Amino acid sequence: MQRELFGTTPDGHDVHRYTFSAGGVTLRVINLGGVVTEIHTPDRDGNTADVNLGYDTLPPYQKRHPYFGALVGRIAGRLTDGKFDLDGKSYQLGLNEPGEISHIHGGHDGFDQRLWTAEPIDDATLKLTLHSPDGDQGYPGNLDIAVTYKLTDDGAWTIEYSATTDAPTLVNPTNHAYFNLAGHDSGSIHDHVLQVHATENSPARADSVLTGAKHSVDGTVDDMREPVHLADRIDQLDQQHGSMYFVSGEPGTLRPAARLTHPATGRSMDVETTESMLQVYTGRNLDGNDIGKGGKPYSQFGGICLEAHGYPDGIHHPHLGDTVLRPGETYRQTTVYRFGTDG
Repeated sequence: MQRELFGTTPDGHDVHRYTFSAGGVTLRVINLGGVVTEIHTPDRDGNTADVNLGYDTLPPYQKRHPYFGALVGRIAGRLTDGKFDLDGKSYQLGLNEPGEISHIHGGHDGFDQRLWTAEPIDDATLKLTLHSPDGDQGYPGNLDIAVTYKLTDDGAWTIEYSATTDAPTLVNPTNHAYFNLAGHDSGSIHDHVLQVHATENSPARADSVLTGAKHSVDGTVDDMREPVHLADRIDQLDQQHGSMYFVSGEPGTLRPAARLTHPATGRSMDVETTESMLQVYTGRNLDGNDIGKGGKPYSQFGGICLEAHGYPDGIHHPHLGDTVLRPGETYRQTTVYRFGTDG
């Protein structure tokens, strides 16, 4: 595994980049935010491209950005008004959604902005650890979280999460990578095909906060049980955003969640997870102002996120998924992104 200096923070902390490969896939990861900066994978003809949106240098990752490749938490997604009650106590989290309308992805200074401790386990496995203190962004309890990135010879990138706490708290992390199987600099994902293994989803309000309802996708534009050309579907989706899906099968077991393909190159990516939910996000908020690797502006629909986690607002809707972690318990999650080729 290769380790090199990626940059230095304004307060003098070095940020390192780790490069490792297996199964024809190469990952580059920095210990700021656990960000995956690059994912290189071959097409059907053996031509390799970086299929992950991101930046060439450190400074853009230290500003507010679209969470390119980052670990987010403690809670991934939006928590209604940033407020919750737990064991008779009330908590107010920071409101970091533009306009301060909700708490999203862990707050102003979430996991994506933290320096993680990085430990290479072997040539294709990197372990990242972080201590989140009691009161961090308003969350109760000291939280210790470990995230392991592993590449295997079958072209799979496995992410394993574990976390413990000394007081009841909320935990629901994910990785927020944006994928474009044509290459990060190739433009829109309209030419991709997506299949989601889910019969139900959860609708959202106009401000993207989930409503706490569960609906069948049957007969709706959110039905992607069969492969769908995104060019035929994005404009029909609510606010062109994508949906939060309840992954079919038993939560806690590793099972198929989605399949993304790019017919022109033959690249494919299968998503498997132990989590209950999959957030599909079409990159509709990318606006060309983010200048990515190689000076490429990332415009609307330039990448798609397939984020596996629990129900973000589960503290308010526990029947849809409990995000509470208590002392003596260990939070665990496994998500796999399996890269390959068709044809």
